Amino acid sequence: MEDRYNDTTAYERAIRTAAVQLVAEGFMLQRDVAQVVQRAANWGHPSH
Repeated sequence: MEDRYNDTTAYERAIRTAAVQLVAEGFMLQRDVAQVVQRAANWGHPSH
């Protein structure tokens, strides 16, 4: 991740942009965007 993004904010922004595009194309539900971005924010941290 560090090779592509300067910081976690840039990574989260990229994830949000991609998720919004997927919603626009009908591949993702709008209600799922926040959860996807939250998971991206926690990347590399244990989920339990």
